[in-house]
Amino acid sequence: MNDGIRLVGKLEYVAKNKDGEIIGTGFFYNAIQEDLLEGLIDGLDTGTMSDIDCMAIGTGTGIGLAGTTLSSYASYESNASSFGKSQTSATVLSSQATFTATAAWTITEAGLFTDGTGAAGMFTYNDGLSQALTSGDTLQITWTVTAA
Repeated sequence: MNDGIRLVGKLEYVAKNKDGEIIGTGFFYNAIQEDLLEGLIDGLDTGTMSDIDCMAIGTGTGIGLAGTTLSSYASYESNASSFGKSQTSATVLSSQATFTATAAWTITEAGLFTDGTGAAGMFTYNDGLSQALTSGDTLQITWTVTAA
């Protein structure tokens, strides 16, 4: 019997071209950074996700969870043009961001951060994406973390 908290993270995405047509969708269960537990407990305890300040995307190949910044993994592309977060229940934290491509990108990774720029404080990370975008395309990511 395991008496500890089990964390389940899920990243879902929808990519649309500049005409609003869906060009890609998918979901991944995400890797959990060690700092996540502290932030999750804080978020559940206070009823907010105040520690999560940004989501960012990149085009690198990833190296696992050895670092704590997106630049450790990626050619850093963008902070979100919109970012929201909520606690949908006592055990579910959710955040959503929309990115607009300014050039041709193949997005391969994303992260949630406790620093507002993605420069530090990686909360959680995923390197399972492979979504091609051209200038003007959008990528919407919904990231949900559940404590069970």
